[in-house]
Amino acid sequence: MSSPIEQNEQAIEPAFLRIKAAGEFLGLSAASIYRLIGFGKLRAVKAGGRTLLVMQSLRDYAASLPSAQIRPPPNHHMGLADKPVRKRKRRSKATREAKAEADAIRLQQIENEAA
Repeated sequence: MSSPIEQNEQAIEPAFLRIKAAGEFLGLSAASIYRLIGFGKLRAVKAGGRTLLVMQSLRDYAASLPSAQIRPPPNHHMGLADKPVRKRKRRSKATREAKAEADAIRLQQIENEAA
């Protein structure tokens, strides 16, 4: 069991983060962090020679980002047992060769008509 002092130390979050830590926090590169500072999207302060990001501005920026719009892959039914995923049947080699031959004949006919 931890003492009250240890519990308080664990609950304290930093008010500022260095550039690299801010990038890790947001999942961005240091260059992207500098760009966001330049555009005024993140608030930075100077402490000695260090650039520090205000933690609240990182949280505010993260909260302002739009939700990702990601569609599920085709024929994916989230693992529901009552909706089996049907695999596309692959054409046989003979079928593929016949289609390629028919395409070649049709292309030759189009070229002959054009000439």
